[in-house]
Amino acid sequence: MSNQGAAKIIDEMCDRGYVERVADANDGRAKTLVLAVRGRAALAAARKFHVKYEKKLRAQSSNREVDILRKQLELMIQQAGLDGAPLRAL
Repeated sequence: MSNQGAAKIIDEMCDRGYVERVADANDGRAKTLVLAVRGRAALAAARKFHVKYEKKLRAQSSNREVDILRKQLELMIQQAGLDGAPLRAL
């Protein structure tokens, strides 16, 4: 993704109220992105959905099978170089 493409997405997320740009405490030239009220609400809704979905999976499969699936997903994230934010336990 280009810097321009990322900037466009960030601009749209700001315009829609999901994130806000705030002055960086250590660098007056830089801005930090933080979740806005709407962004925190969207994150809470997503987490609620995932908890419900995992409970449904566990009802349809064994706990062991879901644990194996979760481990495989974590490995895929790690191999893709996206492991900066590990999956949370539900």
